[in-house]
Amino acid sequence: MTAGVTAIVIAKNEEKNIERCLTSLKWCDEIIVIDDGSTDNTKEVLYPFMQRIKYIRLEQNKGLPTARNIGIRSAQGKYIAFIDADDLWLPEKLQTDIEYFETHPEVSMVYSKHINIDEKG
Repeated sequence: MTAGVTAIVIAKNEEKNIERCLTSLKWCDEIIVIDDGSTDNTKEVLYPFMQRIKYIRLEQNKGLPTARNIGIRSAQGKYIAFIDADDLWLPEKLQTDIEYFETHPEVSMVYSKHINIDEKG
């Protein structure tokens, strides 16, 4: 378990991707999904996760900055991490981030490298 990490997931019409995303967040203490006006079955795909996540639905698309700010206001973790619903985290990502924060108290934000994955994996 990590040191109080809240993952804020922004989703809009991500029924095909969000399950994989949430599965990759298993080490988070809190997961907040902001559904930014989806018109597909994003909410239905989330039903198996509802006991593990905090789900906030915006009836109309408000845009990424507004959705993230709503997530921040709802977060209770010591650390806040953003992830879009079509992204995944490697298993060691949070541990690496938290270790860096704890050994570098002057740092207030970190950014990780990424690997692009296409439809073929």
